[in-house]
Amino acid sequence: MTRLPCLRLSWLAPAVIGLGLVVLSCGSTLWDRPVEKIRQDLEHGKTDVLITLTPQQLSSAQLSLLGPGAEWNLGCLYAQLNNAAQAELLWRRSLMEEPAPWRDRAALDLYNAYAARRDWVKAQDMAQRLVSFSPQNLEYQRKLFEVYYFQKMDTLAWTIFSSWKPGAFSQAEETENQLFRGVLLARASKNDEASAILKSLIFDLPASELQFRLKSFFDEDPTRWSLIGAEGKQALEFQVLVYLSSTRDLTRWLSKQTFAPSFWNHRALIENLESAFKSSDHAEEGLRWLRRVGEPSDPGAQFAAAFSRGRFDRSLERWSSARKEFQRALSLAVTDDDKKKTGWNWLNAWVQLQPEKAMAPFLQVYSSTDDPGYYSDVFSDWMSQLVQDRRWTLLAAAWRDLGSRLDPDDQAALSFVLSRLASHQLVNLAQEGLTVTPNELLKNIIVSDPFSYEALVARAVLGEPLEWVTPPPQEPSFAEDSQAQTKLWDSMIAFGRAKEVANDVADDTKPLNPAWVDRVVPRLQAADQYRPSLKILYRLLRDPGRTLTKERALRLYPVAFGDLVKARAKAEGLDESLLLGLIREESTFDPSAKSWVGAQGLTQLMPQTAAETARRLHLKHFDLADPADNITLGARYLKTMIRSQGSVSLALMAYNAGGGRIRPWKTAMGHLPEEIFVEGVPITETRNYVKKIVTSTVLMGCLHFGQTPQQAVALIYPSFAP
Repeated sequence: MTRLPCLRLSWLAPAVIGLGLVVLSCGSTLWDRPVEKIRQDLEHGKTDVLITLTPQQLSSAQLSLLGPGAEWNLGCLYAQLNNAAQAELLWRRSLMEEPAPWRDRAALDLYNAYAARRDWVKAQDMAQRLVSFSPQNLEYQRKLFEVYYFQKMDTLAWTIFSSWKPGAFSQAEETENQLFRGVLLARASKNDEASAILKSLIFDLPASELQFRLKSFFDEDPTRWSLIGAEGKQALEFQVLVYLSSTRDLTRWLSKQTFAPSFWNHRALIENLESAFKSSDHAEEGLRWLRRVGEPSDPGAQFAAAFSRGRFDRSLERWSSARKEFQRALSLAVTDDDKKKTGWNWLNAWVQLQPEKAMAPFLQVYSSTDDPGYYSDVFSDWMSQLVQDRRWTLLAAAWRDLGSRLDPDDQAALSFVLSRLASHQLVNLAQEGLTVTPNELLKNIIVSDPFSYEALVARAVLGEPLEWVTPPPQEPSFAEDSQAQTKLWDSMIAFGRAKEVANDVADDTKPLNPAWVDRVVPRLQAADQYRPSLKILYRLLRDPGRTLTKERALRLYPVAFGDLVKARAKAEGLDESLLLGLIREESTFDPSAKSWVGAQGLTQLMPQTAAETARRLHLKHFDLADPADNITLGARYLKTMIRSQGSVSLALMAYNAGGGRIRPWKTAMGHLPEEIFVEGVPITETRNYVKKIVTSTVLMGCLHFGQTPQQAVALIYPSFAP
C-alpha cells in the first residue's frame, strides 16, 4: 500500500477520526523512535520494540500518542509475549487513565490474572470496580460472586446469587450455578438440599471439569462424602477419570470395581462410558464393558446402552450390527434429540450397508423431522454412493419422494445432479415421473442460492451472467453499546490484533454494524490481513437481511498477493483465477496457516512435498511461511498434479486426498462427465473441496478477470458441455 511520508490519511477514516485520535506531527517520537513507525509496526504484528522496554519506560511514556486504548492493547500484547508483569503494569495504567471501554477490559483482564493465581483480595478489588462500572452487567456480578464464593464469604455470595433469575446465563453457566448452589448449601449445613443437587451433578451430567472441581470439594473435607454416599463417590471417581481422558487408568479402575445393580441406571454414566472408549482403537473394549453393564431398567439408560452399542459397532465398521442397534435405539428414544441423532446414525448405517435399499428409511426419518438440514451430510453421502453405483432411477425417486422434505442445499444438489444426468442423456426425467425440465431445475437452483457451487455451474449451463443485488439503503444508526464495541475493535486492529477481533466478531450474537464492516475489511486487506477480514465479512452475511452485494463479493474473493500469483500462474501456464481460488480455499490467504496434519502456508503444502517440488525447481532454500516461496512451490505442484492426472478436477482431488486414491475412482467412474464424477467421489472432504475451488475460481474469474461463468467453469471442467 502506498504510504504518505508523514500520515496514513487513508487509515484515518471519518469514523475512526471520531474516536478522538491525535493527529501527530512528523517529528513526534516515543522511545527515541518515530511514533508513526511504531504504529505501523504494531499494526502489522511487529512487536520487537516492546521486548526491549523497561517498566520505567512504560510507566513514564505518553502512550496516548499511539492512539486510543494504547495502555490496554499494549498490555494484551505483553500478555501474548508471556510478560505478565509488564501486562499488569499497563492494564493498571489503563484502569486509571483510559475511559471505557478500555478501562473495563483492563479491569477484567486484571481480575482474570489475579483469579488465575488465586489472589482473591486483588481479584475482589477488580470485581468490585467492574460492578461499579456497570451494576446490571451479569458477567461482572458473576466475577464478584466468584471472589466471595472462593473466599467462603458465603453471606455476600448468597446475596448476589439469589438475585439472579433462572435462565439468565448460558446453559454451561447455569449448570455451574448448580455446583455453586450445592456447595453453598453444604457449607450452610443444609445437607438434604445439598445432597440432591450434588448427586444430580454427578449422576446426570456429561463428564467435565465440573465433576473434577466437585471432587476437590469433597477431598478438602472427607466428611462431606457422606452427602453423596458410597455409590456417589464411585460415580464421581468414574466421571473424573472419563474427564481426564485416561483410558488406561479408567480400565484399571473399572476392573477393580464391584457395581451395585442400580449404578448403571443413569443415562449419563452409560454415555460417558461410550465417550471414554469411542475411538476405533478402544471400541471393542467399550463393547465388553457395555456387555458387563447388562440391560438397565431406566428408560433413558436403556436408550443410551443401545445407542452406545451402535456407535461402537459403527467405529468397528460392523454395519449390520450397528444398524440393528440403532433400530432398537429408535424405539427407545426419549427426547426429540435422541430421535434425531439416532436417525442420523441409522441412515448412515443403511448408506454404508445397502444404499440401494435406503429410500424407505430416508422417507421414515424425513417424514418425522422439522430439521432436514441435520441429515444433510448423510444424505450427501447417500447421493454420492448412488452416483458411484449409477443408480439413476433411485436418484430420480429421491427427488420425487423426498424433494419437498429436503434441506434447500440438499434439494439444490440433487436437482443439479439430475439436470446434468438428463442433459447427458443418462436419465429421462419424464420416464422417471418428474414433470420438470433440466433447465427448470437449474433456474430454481439459481433463485434459491445464486452464488452456490450448483448455481454457478447452472449459470454456465444456461449462459447466464452473475447478477448482483442493489446495495442496501443507508443503514440505521446502531446502539451506544455497539458503537463502544466497534471502537474497541478499531483500537485492537490498530495494535495488530486483527485475529482476536475476528474471533470476537464471530462469537458476537448481536447484529453487526455493516458500515463498520465495510470500512474495516478493506483496511485489513490493505495490510494483508485477509483471513480475519473474510471471517468478519462472513459473520456479517449471517445476519438476517444481509446480502452479498458486488462490492462485498470483491472483498470476499480478493486478488490477494496479486503480483506473486500473476507471475507464478504465467510461469506454470495456470489461470490466475484458478490459482487464487486454490489459495483462498486452502489457507484463506494466511501465510502462517498450518493444518493439523502439518500442511503449511498459502497453498498448504506438506514439508516433504515442498522439498520434492523444490528439488525439481532447483530451489535450494525455501520458507513455506514466505508467500513468494509458497506460491512458487504450490503452483508447480498443482501443475505437476494436472500433468499426472490429465485434468484439473482430478488434479484438485489428488491435491487434497493424495494421488494414490484417484486411480480406483477413475476405474469406477472414469466414463462419467466431470461434474457428475465429482458428485461420486467417496471422500466427503475431497468432494466438497473441488466444489469450493470451482466456486472461488468462478467468482474470481467473473469479478476480477472479465470471465463468464462458462469460461471459468471450463478451467476446471475442460470437457464441460452445457
